[in-house]
Amino acid sequence: DLQVLHNRFSGTGTGIRLAAASQGLIAHNDIGTGTTGIDLAFSLAGPILDNAVHGAATGVNYVTKATLVSNRIYGNTVGVRSTVAGSDGLGFVGGTPLPGIVEGRLQNEISGNTTGVVLVNATLQAQWIHNNTTGVSGSGSVGGSDFEHANLIESNTTGVNVTGPIQFNRIARTTVGIAATSGQLITHNLIYRNTGTGVRVAGKADV
Repeated sequence: DLQVLHNRFSGTGTGIRLAAASQGLIAHNDIGTGTTGIDLAFSLAGPILDNAVHGAATGVNYVTKATLVSNRIYGNTVGVRSTVAGSDGLGFVGGTPLPGIVEGRLQNEISGNTTGVVLVNATLQAQWIHNNTTGVSGSGSVGGSDFEHANLIESNTTGVNVTGPIQFNRIARTTVGIAATSGQLITHNLIYRNTGTGVRVAGKADV
């Protein structure tokens, strides 16, 4: 089995790229590379666990199903870019919560990025997304089907700015919680302690 453990990566390229379907463990690494920290071009049967991913244009490129848990993804232009939808989406695979976090089943800490998560027709749940300029942007579905797997999206300038449904999230302590788009479903969210606007609807229809 593949084992990539306790390494420090630096440079201008990609830290770890799965170039073929593999089995094993990627854990306890410090990945500070300029282009992409972890590129999940192919699937890994096994966890990607307890890595620090920082300083890249894209921290994690999530383009196939993976058990991505207990990672700290910070200080990137984009923390995570995901193109995976449905039950294989980010946060739907694996159930190991972040240590020391009692609220829900939060799987990864995504913080201090320009954009925390960019969705490309993708799904997202069970992530702690905080202190980014924008928490979540792009297209797809933000949130799952219950609060047990809710995203905690807090202390961003804008929490969520996506086209697609936004449901079962905790959105707190932002300037703008949700920047709504036309025809959008916004339901079953807890939106609280925002300093500006909880849901901003400006020139939009059928929200």
